[in-house]
Amino acid sequence: MKIIFFTFFILLAFSSYSQDEPKSDPSALRNINSVPLFLDSLRTKILLDTLKYNPKDIVNTSSGAINSNSYSSLFFINMRYQYKLDIITGTDVLAFCNEILIANKIESINIMNEKKSKDVFGINGKNGTIVIQIKESAVTDFNVAGLKKEKYRGNNFGLIKID
Repeated sequence: MKIIFFTFFILLAFSSYSQDEPKSDPSALRNINSVPLFLDSLRTKILLDTLKYNPKDIVNTSSGAINSNSYSSLFFINMRYQYKLDIITGTDVLAFCNEILIANKIESINIMNEKKSKDVFGINGKNGTIVIQIKESAVTDFNVAGLKKEKYRGNNFGLIKID
């Protein structure tokens, strides 16, 4: 009888513990083990989005180039470099993916929703922002996708693409 009671008590304790665990936040990827899977789907989406690129949609404004039919999130890398992928050609997008979106280079990824992103980044953030932190030890060439550096930061909005 004592064994049955003890077994029942242990099972009850474990089921109670599993119900009390906090739920993970789906908007932030905190577990590095989930980054490779997320990156695979992100790369696929980005590369499929290049089919939407039309140079006639590029509009040059005082704050830089924008796509009138914007479809790309803003990529904010190491809190210094900003990339919009809907203002560059497929070749440049592929170079970005091959240099930046490598799982063993990435320390963390966070996704900012459209509203918060637009509040922080203005029109460039209207489709959301993906914030990526690259490991300090990773060798990365940030001069991809038309990035123009100014001191310790840069972006690729100043591009003037004529195809």
